Amino acid sequence: MNKKGFTLPEMLITVSILGFIILIVAPNITGLLKKIDDEKYQRFLSDVFLATEAYIQANIEEYASISVENEKVYIYFENLINAHYLKSDVYDPKNKKRVDEENFTVEVYLNDNDEYSYKLYEKHFVPGPTLVAAQAGETHKGIVYLDPTDLTKVCTEEDADANVNEFGTPTEIKTGCMKWYIFDDTGDNYTMILDHNTIARIKWNNEAIIVAYENSNLKPEVDNLVTTSGWKVTPRLITVEEVNTITGKTGFDSTNENSWYYFDTLTQTKAIFSDSVRSSYDWLYNNTYKCKTNNFGCTIEDNNSYMDYDKDGADSLDGYWTSTPIDPIGGWGFIWYVSPNGATGYYGGQPDYGILGIRPVIEVSKSLFD
Repeated sequence: MNKKGFTLPEMLITVSILGFIILIVAPNITGLLKKIDDEKYQRFLSDVFLATEAYIQANIEEYASISVENEKVYIYFENLINAHYLKSDVYDPKNKKRVDEENFTVEVYLNDNDEYSYKLYEKHFVPGPTLVAAQAGETHKGIVYLDPTDLTKVCTEEDADANVNEFGTPTEIKTGCMKWYIFDDTGDNYTMILDHNTIARIKWNNEAIIVAYENSNLKPEVDNLVTTSGWKVTPRLITVEEVNTITGKTGFDSTNENSWYYFDTLTQTKAIFSDSVRSSYDWLYNNTYKCKTNNFGCTIEDNNSYMDYDKDGADSLDGYWTSTPIDPIGGWGFIWYVSPNGATGYYGGQPDYGILGIRPVIEVSKSLFD
């Protein structure tokens, strides 16, 4: 019998047809497999979130804060497995590997619609403040988002309370997640200053004599951040020597009022700030003054807007106090402050002078961010 095989042209045509079929079918198969994997993962998430909700409801006394809108709690897989809300051999559909029960964490909060919202972290998520490293050219040493009333609370830039209201006017927020600038990171702590004043306007003293910070009108207001607002850290005011260290000026004499200076240069009549050129120290004096175009205190965030502060009949807030007097206590003298035009300045400590804000400084352990 004469058996005839495929000729070369026939084989090439067959291979081409098969290749064309594979080219058409393969993406559909890949897409179908991906869809199946996605559906498996969504079922996995659904099971985890249902288990988490059941666990929370069974332990609601421990997680009472979940009833507060946007207050976040964190449940580890280890809790869910030990309480038998999840099997001990849970597998992640994405990688087909057994879930690391000590690391996987579920974030839960009550959203604006009074419904639970969930987020899965494939790591051991430790609630707490957020540290953002300083970028090249920045003169601070990093930004921290932290709630001084609860150092374990999750705080991110997204969570941070704005220090201006809907009209762009500075507010005096004292609690909640807030933005802080680190200016000293030596040792075991971060020393940082809040990005806004907690007291809009306050005189150094109501008596006709200059007094030390400990006896000033400021000290009780700073202490009230602990006693009234519930801060877990002890706040203080920045010293003019610390401002000098931050800005790196030489020849500064805190006992001589003529030693005042602009942060960016000693020779300018005005600090460097405009829409196109920003002061590298605007974080140190920003958010203390809303201004007109090209006036003192403007930064890009101001959008050249002007808003009356409308407090005590004033239309601006002239910076914030340091805790450093110029002259010996008991005589005629002045107090150093940070002015809204990016400079050190001084006011008399007597009642007719110096109505400024309070911008607190705190220290927190670096271990909060481990």
